[in-house]
Formats: sequence, structure tokens, C-alpha cells
Amino acid sequence: KIKTAEATKLQLDWGLAKATGKRVRYYLEYNALAFNDCEDNLYLFSHTDPAVCMGLIEQYKPDVMYRAEEWGVEFPHNNNQFWSPCLAQAVARCVIDMKLGDEFECPDELESV
Repeated sequence: KIKTAEATKLQLDWGLAKATGKRVRYYLEYNALAFNDCEDNLYLFSHTDPAVCMGLIEQYKPDVMYRAEEWGVEFPHNNNQFWSPCLAQAVARCVIDMKLGDEFECPDELESV
């Protein structure tokens, strides 16, 4: 299991995909996660994609703060704040924590990245 507060890069992508109901696969050759749409087109999935990050903010409407060069994100009903220099990382951790808790299952090949 991966601690939500310590997840990075592909671990965050995986956790966020699971938290938002996306069925993703890890592609070693691209070192990325991707999902297929209903027409079987392949799309890369990343928590750092601005459309993903802003979509999550729009959908879940968390409180977003900025101070001392770090972004903070929290949902008022669960009292967990996540701070990061990267807004996308803080948003991803907050959504994962809300949906999956403070730890989540991650494939073995992503636990060491």
C-alpha cells in the first residue's frame, strides 16, 4: 500500500485514476498510465494534466489556498489538508484521500517509482 500523503508521480496518477473511476493500465514503454475511451482510443492519464486538475477542482470544489510558495487543498468535511509546491499534486492527494483514504493499493511496478 502507498500512503496518500507520500505518493508521487505515477503512484498519484494510479491513485487518482482509481479514486475517479478510470480504468487505467501502466505502459512500461511510455512510463505512463493510459485509458481507453468508448471508441478504444488510447489516452495518457496524468494528475499534472491541467484539464484533469481543473476538472477535479470544478467537480469537487475543495478549498484552495496559496502561501509561502505552496498550494494547500482541503475538503471542509474531512479536515485533511495537503500542501505542495504543485497545485495538481495537492488536488490529487486530496481527492485520493477523500475517496480511498490515507492509503491505497498500487501495482508492485509502481511502488518503487
